[in-house]
Amino acid sequence: MVKYDAAINKCFPEREYFFPGGHGGICSSTAVSANFRKIWIAAGLKRDGKVKSRAYDFRHHFACSNIMRWSAEGKNIHAMLPYLMKYMGHTGIESTYYYIHLIPDFFPIYNELASSTEELIPEVESYEI
Repeated sequence: MVKYDAAINKCFPEREYFFPGGHGGICSSTAVSANFRKIWIAAGLKRDGKVKSRAYDFRHHFACSNIMRWSAEGKNIHAMLPYLMKYMGHTGIESTYYYIHLIPDFFPIYNELASSTEELIPEVESYEI
């Protein structure tokens, strides 16, 4: 990434975005997808027709891998998510929490985490209307 940053800085020295578009603005998702396909094909990687790899898959893998690693290291996931949120460019923590529900292996860990916070929410009495 350091090499990329130095190289792209020569083309767009006043750039606002790490991955700028053709005229220095934001790189569109269409451009990212098109370039990803070109690189995938140029690398000689196959497509099986059923599942198409996408650039987004790398982002998803990055988020999920970090969450699982933090869990394995015994770190407080709730305390770490704001760091992941900022790193990924999310404007709200809800976007980052999205990744947790996509990790099947994380469900038992999540249940354990959730049970540790149960006492924070008081029991609500049931009343008939």
